[in-house]
Amino acid sequence: MLSKIDFQNDHVTAYKWDGKFDEKAFYQSLSEFLPEMKRRDKFNIYMELHSIDGVEPKAVWQDLKFGLENMKEITEKVDKVALVTDKNWVQKLAEISYTFVPGIELKSFAFEKSPEAKKWVVD
Repeated sequence: MLSKIDFQNDHVTAYKWDGKFDEKAFYQSLSEFLPEMKRRDKFNIYMELHSIDGVEPKAVWQDLKFGLENMKEITEKVDKVALVTDKNWVQKLAEISYTFVPGIELKSFAFEKSPEAKKWVVD
């Protein structure tokens, strides 16, 4: 599930992910993310992915639909995404996915490099 991290920077919204990505987790994540997106004009995202215990195809489909339906607003508001995880397959998948998202720069970091990720997402 997604949980908010206090990042101590008004320009960054930060989250931590642990667990299975199923439909329930998708909607819970949306309830965390949407208020942040609606209240901010511009922001960056810092995301720590600690564990992912499985991925449900229906949740991936819902996530993809949300991204496509809200692409304009997301790309107007988000400049950078710092993804912190030791899961190489997640890093590669995210990097490939973000090549199709205009205007948002994604950079992946291992957990040992999280201080660099925090600095990068603020700059």
